[in-house]
Amino acid sequence: MKSIVLNILIFLNSFLAFSQINQGGTPHSWEINDLKELEMHNLQSTKNEFTKVNTDRIHSGAFEFAKLINANINMYEKGTWNNLPNGDKVWRIQLKSKGAFSLNILFSEFVIPIGAKVFIYSPNREMVLGAFTSENNKKSGKLATIPLSGDELIVEYYQPKNAEFDGILTIGNVGHDYVNAFRAKDGNFGRSGNCNIDINCMEGDNWQIEKHAVCRMIVSGKWLCTGTLINNAKEDEAPFVLTANHCIEYQDKAENTIFLFNYESPWCKGPDGNVSQTISGCDLIATKNKGDGYLDFTLVKLSKNVPVAYKPFFAGWDSRQNFPKNSTGIHHPWGDVKKISLDNDAPLKANYDEFGYDKQTFWKVLEWDAGTTEGGSSGSSMFDQNHRIVGTLTGGEASCENSVNDLYQMFAASYASYSTDTNQLKKWLDPNNTGISYLDGYNPYDVAVKETDCANEIKVYPSPASQSININIPIEYNATLFTIYNNIGQIVYISNEIEQQNTTIDIFNWQNGFYFIKIETIDKVKVSEFIINH
Repeated sequence: MKSIVLNILIFLNSFLAFSQINQGGTPHSWEINDLKELEMHNLQSTKNEFTKVNTDRIHSGAFEFAKLINANINMYEKGTWNNLPNGDKVWRIQLKSKGAFSLNILFSEFVIPIGAKVFIYSPNREMVLGAFTSENNKKSGKLATIPLSGDELIVEYYQPKNAEFDGILTIGNVGHDYVNAFRAKDGNFGRSGNCNIDINCMEGDNWQIEKHAVCRMIVSGKWLCTGTLINNAKEDEAPFVLTANHCIEYQDKAENTIFLFNYESPWCKGPDGNVSQTISGCDLIATKNKGDGYLDFTLVKLSKNVPVAYKPFFAGWDSRQNFPKNSTGIHHPWGDVKKISLDNDAPLKANYDEFGYDKQTFWKVLEWDAGTTEGGSSGSSMFDQNHRIVGTLTGGEASCENSVNDLYQMFAASYASYSTDTNQLKKWLDPNNTGISYLDGYNPYDVAVKETDCANEIKVYPSPASQSININIPIEYNATLFTIYNNIGQIVYISNEIEQQNTTIDIFNWQNGFYFIKIETIDKVKVSEFIINH
């Protein structure tokens, strides 16, 4: 039965548009009375304290915030089932890991039918993750989820009576946060050093496009790193992310990594950022593990294309060994909101002897003129004066107290130092072997944060559950496909028969927040953002 379900999953997976973690909604059990008593499962407790590796600013390895506890909980062996009168059924289990600041779930098996839903929530029902649906199914059969505050949580599975098959759900590991890394929302907001500079401060004014390429990574439920969406010569929006080998060196880690885009404070020294724009899982494409040579880079491919609502930017790169005139880093220190670091001077060429990396393959930033890097910044990119990637952060000594001596793996070394396809970037970033040595970044969408471009009027009818949008699409667009997305990339409307002028669209159950209209034509794509507030 299991192999049949997995074959179904592989077939259906190619048709799934997105891989966002939360699909919204309310756990089914909250609307049901007389449920069976919930089974409590106590996990092995992990020592709850800050260890030296986490209190020091050391990022020669990925920043560890949690310990993994092997749970191996299959829903057909543990937990509580309720068969409902209408034929539906609900499974639940409550997990506790004493002293944890937050818990996250790594499903080693996640294969559920259309109509089924999984929720993760706190016992007091104040915090809810989900719904996770069949859209979260992957070829790997795995799913990683973001942390939920506290040392207890409930996992719930709902399956309708007419489901095509019985779902498979196994909780493989639970991440026990022992450094309080996720005390605010899903982010480590405010935990990085005070000298770090928000990307939306004046120092980031010239990097407002490139910032959309940078994402925070939660690796295997226990490490924090940074990655960067990277362009390829075909400019086909292939969702490649560049990071460090010491963040992801094996496929298992790749499959259990969560990528969070646009996690930033909305203004300089502002509040916490939005944590809804996530993609779970990726495939390991290329890296160079220690052996006959050793380089600290990894290229992965996300499990899904990046939704238009994330405003993706695919960063450019330079594979030549030209010395950059200056250096810029965009990263997530301690998993905090996105920060920027600037060095106005050229880096030096250097070794990183401590870990046995190849000689003379690093750029060394002698001292940052603004900002710094910390644990969690690992894997982030160094950009040169042309806004192209020239390095990947491995480690160093920099801190707010003494922001010196950071070492970045040279992009030039990672590009083609080794001939094997899985040990180099060139095969994937120049797939047609054009021979280019550098490439500018690619912005696939002309995203305009203006209601006047495409959505020039929003009318709210007397019922707050129904709204219409009056669309005036310029005739020169000759639209072939018209799509509306919400802020986590879900399609709420799609049509290939849209009128060119003054089209009114009626959709029920609009929610407050950001929406994106995407107009696709033969030769161009236009995207506009609009806001709905009841």
